[in-house]
Amino acid sequence: MLRANMIKEAEEMCSKFTREGVNASANLNEMQCMWYEIECAKAYRRIANYGEALKKCHEIERVID
Repeated sequence: MLRANMIKEAEEMCSKFTREGVNASANLNEMQCMWYEIECAKAYRRIANYGEALKKCHEIERVID
């Protein structure tokens, strides 16, 4: 879904596998789920939402450092 730029739908799908009552994107970031973060950043870049893409890149960098 992320490779098809369906970011909202992908987050809804991932929320089925995360804790209830917590934002799926925040939970995946907390679990350091890098494949999701990277694909999400790429999807935001493809749809020219550079601000969100940059936020995701900074989140990825925080995990690596």
